[in-house]
Amino acid sequence: SILTVAMADAGFVIVFDEAEMIISHNIQLQDVTVKQLATMLQPVIDTPSAEDKLPDILQNQFNSWVVTPITQSDTTVGALVMLYCNTIDASYTPNTTTTSLINVLRTVVAIIHTQAKNKNYKLSYQHSLRIATHDMRSPLTSIKGFGSMLESPSVGDLNEKQRRFLSKIMSGISRLTLQIDNIQDIGRYDPDIDQNELERSPAYLVDIVQEVVENYLILAQDQDLEVSFQADDTLPIVNINADMMKRAIANIIDNAIKYTPHGGKFDVAVRHINQDALIIVEDNGLGVSPSDAYKIF
Repeated sequence: SILTVAMADAGFVIVFDEAEMIISHNIQLQDVTVKQLATMLQPVIDTPSAEDKLPDILQNQFNSWVVTPITQSDTTVGALVMLYCNTIDASYTPNTTTTSLINVLRTVVAIIHTQAKNKNYKLSYQHSLRIATHDMRSPLTSIKGFGSMLESPSVGDLNEKQRRFLSKIMSGISRLTLQIDNIQDIGRYDPDIDQNELERSPAYLVDIVQEVVENYLILAQDQDLEVSFQADDTLPIVNINADMMKRAIANIIDNAIKYTPHGGKFDVAVRHINQDALIIVEDNGLGVSPSDAYKIF
């Protein structure tokens, strides 16, 4: 290892800004955190130095240490800390081997910084996206509310043409809301930035699927599509995220309607086969060529 080549009894390499230990050798920090080490070392390291007294934050079994800064663009971004059981000459200067190791570590630290920046950019992007989609929801909710009021007898009767236009408006609002939900989900379950907000709870699958189908009946009627829904009586309670399941089913049904010509049909079924609960959406629309089907899921 790097520390063995440097003839150290123990030691570590630390990155300051990210408070990350990338190498450790023969040392257990116990209750000491990497962040504490970074906070202690960062302000005092400018040049390579050797001392015969270790800070209290480290183990007392060593008699001296050598600290060599890792720099980038004249900025100290980390340190190579080598611990020795014997006393080191205070006039220590890095030898050729240590200098070569520092050059290698400089590249490693640069990679860590790049990865951290990318992670921060992703988090910032997701945060901005959520704010934008949240702000888009407010006017949509208002429009949907006033649209629902127009359907109420209290505001007067609508003629056939007005009802048809209103139904298209309400259907368009539902589809736009679905698209906003899809955008909001981008990166929500991203393992690269440790994002995982998926919560599950017991739900009856038939009710969920039926609710989605009913939301699309007006849109299907506008295209003169025949719609059928069937469900087995033996379906069990399932442990799922209901919102995400609705989103997935809605996307499939939305595509079925979008790519089925006027006068066509689509069938939705929920089946209990062996140990599986299957949601099936079939239509007589354009379909997907076998050569492209593998790209969908």
